[in-house]
Amino acid sequence: MTKKPITPKFWPFVITLFVLALVYIVLRLFPLLNHNVSYTYDQGRDFLKAAELVDQHNLTFIGPTTGIMGLYHGAWWYYILTIPYLLFGGVPIGFYYFNFLIQFFSFGLLLYLIYYEFGHLRTIFGGLIIAAAPYFIATSLFVGNNIMAIPSFLIFLITLYTFEKQTHKTLPAKSLKKLLLLFALNGFTLGLVAEFELSFGLFLLPSYFLTVLIFPSLRKLFQNWRGLLLFLGGLGLAFLPRALFELKNGFAQTKILMGFFLNPKLHNPKPYLDVFRDRLGLFQGYYQSLFNSPWLLVVVSLLVGLLLFWGIRQKQKNPIMLIFLFLLTSLFLLSTLYKDSFWGNYYEGLHYLILALLLLAVSLPKKCFRTNLTVMIVNAVLITSLLLQLGKIETKPRTDGLRAHEFAVSHLYTVAKPPFCLDIYTPPAIPYTYRYLFYYENKHHHKPLPSEAWQKGECWYFIESDDYAERRQAWIKSRIPQEAVLKEGGQIG
Repeated sequence: MTKKPITPKFWPFVITLFVLALVYIVLRLFPLLNHNVSYTYDQGRDFLKAAELVDQHNLTFIGPTTGIMGLYHGAWWYYILTIPYLLFGGVPIGFYYFNFLIQFFSFGLLLYLIYYEFGHLRTIFGGLIIAAAPYFIATSLFVGNNIMAIPSFLIFLITLYTFEKQTHKTLPAKSLKKLLLLFALNGFTLGLVAEFELSFGLFLLPSYFLTVLIFPSLRKLFQNWRGLLLFLGGLGLAFLPRALFELKNGFAQTKILMGFFLNPKLHNPKPYLDVFRDRLGLFQGYYQSLFNSPWLLVVVSLLVGLLLFWGIRQKQKNPIMLIFLFLLTSLFLLSTLYKDSFWGNYYEGLHYLILALLLLAVSLPKKCFRTNLTVMIVNAVLITSLLLQLGKIETKPRTDGLRAHEFAVSHLYTVAKPPFCLDIYTPPAIPYTYRYLFYYENKHHHKPLPSEAWQKGECWYFIESDDYAERRQAWIKSRIPQEAVLKEGGQIG
């Protein structure tokens, strides 16, 4: 059997992918190696839940809490965390490496699709933005249920793009079967976005259904009963753990959600015009976080706008661009109906939709010397900014985040002789961060767990800083006896 010759386009793609992947890794490597990653109440709680699922086999049908009392994110997040818990043996940094790998895989998948659809120059354009964007760097180094909404939303957009593209073709039977499977993936990832970040799902679901109704090509596609059933099946699978929880608990969350819609309890209500301005600022922030400097934002925006202007003048149309633009507009307008504070993570991953519109804008003009030259200039600007960013990489470790917590626990085991007492103050009240670290040391390294009762007339204290100094001082006064004498003390960081 003769080996199939490699096409001339293969090696340029491989080289481009390798360079972009290297940049992606370098910009994220040192915080991971140095353990300078965010480690708070939420991470400690979630890691403990993953350990509980694996070690104690306690199944759960619901995830972390949301901002609404009695309403929760989906349970998928906890089950996903069991994978890095098993792969890395419970090592705390392992959870961060796992998220990095998921985001990196998403990055590679998107680059392949961009190259396949738009060519070499646009691959460099999209790859450089993702690799160097402050938003994508931060989210690849953070662990939280909302972060998993990002790859879910990306795959959802890819299936939507494929739908629109296939509606303009006459497909053979095999392709039709693959397209039917995409319906299931489309519904499943739509549901996962909602399960990982409930707020996003509450706005994305009606926005997407409205988009399907508005655009004839999508509406016609969903008239295929087999495809519609697969879509609903995928959507139902994503919500299955939540549905089981609701059946078990008398639809408690459903009642709370309905009550929130019918009689919302707003903490900081605002007039509509103020809300509209706030949302404009929020979406502007989404866009700005794709660029690592103001001058880069201005230059790239002008050049992309120029390409878009040329495309419009040539009366070129791109149906998927209109669909994505409508979806973005719908998400914006629906968000203005919520008159309370709207946090940025409510639309976690929306940046991929904005990036998709940028890519479609630079691909809208016909391929010619003028448009390709403009994209090359844009890429040159992005590369210049990237080189400046690489020169500012901080390689030295800092004593903060996970590193600080690990240092405190390690130091305690070095100086304290078991059995020993430990009392912890950390805002908020439950010290999940330390609980997981002690659980890990006990489970995997067989080190003793601290006691909350004084041992041999001694007790160690971890007292973290708090913006509410009076609350911290009140805790110290109530938990440390006045007659106690400080024998050893220190500060981390």
